[in-house]
Amino acid sequence: MKRYILFFTLIALTVWQTFGAELGLSDNEKNSATNEWGPVNYYTQISIGINGAKTTFGTNEDVEMLVRVRNLSTNNDYGLYVQEPFTFSDGFKFVVISPTGKDISPPFHKSFRFTGGVVWVKTNQVDGFRVDLGQICKLNEVGSYKIVLKMKRWSPDRKTAYEIDSNPLNIVVTP
Repeated sequence: MKRYILFFTLIALTVWQTFGAELGLSDNEKNSATNEWGPVNYYTQISIGINGAKTTFGTNEDVEMLVRVRNLSTNNDYGLYVQEPFTFSDGFKFVVISPTGKDISPPFHKSFRFTGGVVWVKTNQVDGFRVDLGQICKLNEVGSYKIVLKMKRWSPDRKTAYEIDSNPLNIVVTP
């Protein structure tokens, strides 16, 4: 019986690592300007930004976002489980406002498909993950989009949830 459990666990980990999301950021991706962080809530801050210096894109162009999470706690590491596609990740929500002012936020569906991984955010550290903005919304309107990420972080005893908001990110789409 133990052999079957070990075998199943090894297969699950192999599939998870092979088909999972790309998690963790390089050291230079972890850096963000002071004004690009959301407010502090429960010793945590979130920053969302574009991977690279570009802020103007063509309609339906691929855009890779960086999600940075800063742990300001001095004694609690924590993990963020991120699934693929991102909209299956529990505890996350994007608010997206189109150029016409319409809320085009994607629905998130809680699902455990073992298609992701965990990002560990250690005390006084920053880490995060990449998200393809095409999974969140289609940039098919010309104009400025406003995006905010909301993340739920639980206390260690799992009795209290705190909602942490990112900085607002503005993306301009041109024809």
